[in-house]
Amino acid sequence: SPASSRGTLVGAPPRIVGTQGRATDFNGSSQYITTSRRQEIPGGFSAVAWINVATGFDRVILSSIYSTDNTILWRVTSNGTQLDFWANTGVAQASASGLPSFADRWVCAGVSWAPGRATRFYINGVDVGGGTTAGDIQSPISAWHIGRYGVPGIWYFDGSMRMVRTWARTLPQSDFRRVYVDPYAG
Repeated sequence: SPASSRGTLVGAPPRIVGTQGRATDFNGSSQYITTSRRQEIPGGFSAVAWINVATGFDRVILSSIYSTDNTILWRVTSNGTQLDFWANTGVAQASASGLPSFADRWVCAGVSWAPGRATRFYINGVDVGGGTTAGDIQSPISAWHIGRYGVPGIWYFDGSMRMVRTWARTLPQSDFRRVYVDPYAG
């Protein structure tokens, strides 16, 4: 990555031509990327990923590891018509549902979370909904899984993904729009 964060391909997901460059293609059952990037998340979190979801449910975009447990889960559900965000709980705490399906096409998906405040979701820089989040993220994050969630169940991403980025702060909508227009923006 531009920040020199290294990832390890697990299960040999192939590299393919994606939107605006190369992408990684995941099979939905055994492939993902893991990083050992340590990240403090003191009071907010945001993430962006260019995704092309194949059909299916519960497709994990990003999850985090704290010690040996997951603390963040960001996923696509309902065949690409809903985004969920979990913050250290066993259920989705915020969702944006009823979205036009973005299955089988590239979209720039984003999420912004602040403890005790609103979680917002973005598609191509547009705010598509969210909700209030009561949970808290355990920090520091000791690793990230791109395309996999492992505790307590195991879910994977089916489709292609590129340019997954995280921030240890809550981004405003203008930043999600800027990253959509220029994926290499800071």
